Amino acid sequence: MSAGPILIFDKSLLEALSPDEAVWLGCFYRVNMTPLFFVETLADLEKEGRAGRTPEEIVGSLAAKTSVMTVDANLHHSMLCAGDLDGARVEMCNYVVLGGGRTVRDPNGQVGIVYDQSSESKALHRWRRREFEQVEREHARAWRNALANLDLEATAREFKPFVEGSDRPKTLADVKHLVDRIVAAPNIAERVLGMSLQTLGVPYELWPRIFQRWVGEGKQALSTFAPYAAYALMVDLFLAVAMAGGLIAKERPSNKADIAYLYYLPFCMVFTSMDKLHRETVPLFLKGKQRFIWGLEMKAELRKLDEHYSAFPEDVKARGVMSFAHVPPLEGDFMTTRLWDEFMAPHWRKPRKQRPDPKIDPQERKRLDDLLRELNARRTQSQPADREVRVKDAAFVIVESAVPAQLGKWRIVPPEAAKDEN
Repeated sequence: MSAGPILIFDKSLLEALSPDEAVWLGCFYRVNMTPLFFVETLADLEKEGRAGRTPEEIVGSLAAKTSVMTVDANLHHSMLCAGDLDGARVEMCNYVVLGGGRTVRDPNGQVGIVYDQSSESKALHRWRRREFEQVEREHARAWRNALANLDLEATAREFKPFVEGSDRPKTLADVKHLVDRIVAAPNIAERVLGMSLQTLGVPYELWPRIFQRWVGEGKQALSTFAPYAAYALMVDLFLAVAMAGGLIAKERPSNKADIAYLYYLPFCMVFTSMDKLHRETVPLFLKGKQRFIWGLEMKAELRKLDEHYSAFPEDVKARGVMSFAHVPPLEGDFMTTRLWDEFMAPHWRKPRKQRPDPKIDPQERKRLDDLLRELNARRTQSQPADREVRVKDAAFVIVESAVPAQLGKWRIVPPEAAKDEN
């Protein structure tokens, strides 16, 4: 599907979309699939079915909507925090942090990076077919049990001193300003560093090395020493202080899961959700060129896009969405088009060179087939390179993914390009 602005959505947004609407979310946005979304979706296996649907059918429906999207699985925030504290700086520049890339040298001697289809993406395609492994069912049960056993009351009591006195925070914005000051305060830097090591799940064996680095670099405030770890700690502190001050309900364990989506906010351009807690908190954490879109607004936009493309001639639609919806509509009032103007390079509006239909032009068809064979050869025949290379310096980057041939009423790929209809 398309490149598009990098977007994070939570499960509440996907639940509200029809399959037809999900097609256009996948077409015009590149999705950062957070680990939290993955486990929240999986955890529905342990819920009771509703409206005559089994848990397997509910999870399968969510997976089907996701399978049509260009999905990148972000590394877990605890892994990123540990690396950041240990000196591997995490760039918070609105891009997905991928893991598992292989540095390879292709048959022509060029060095590039190959990202095989992620295990999360493979799992979503299995779930779409209602295929679930026993270990996944056990993870679902463990996740729901962990949420049920969270003692948010104890957390609120622990942070009660932060919300007492005349200068106590009275709004969520006040809480955000308070935790900003805590992670940036040089006079309590050692205490804050210790709190981050405990709170963020940093492996104990790394603690001495991290502390030595902190001492060696001048005992800086956490926000300077490890900016992403400081950000993630700030999310945790924000929830704890807000609960202690009665600004976020401590009776709802789901609030902990909902606020955890904010760990990944630095790795997207657009965040969209139907969750009221997200509506109140995400805008407080946005930095620079980022947007929060309320879920109802996004759903209305996707319905509008669906109506727009539904009016196309039947022979055009039969060729598949990938053949006619490379970019959002250039005419009309579409929020998606405005977001592309805001986040994408200006040349996206330049018209593409019209190519003959490969079905009726054998030469063009042969050229495309040769290109696909070459790209596949780079992926399958490449050998490990003798040096590491960063994405920006790579001669090529290949990300393997799969999409269904059809979702809802929409054919996604041209009939001759589909490996099979499933």
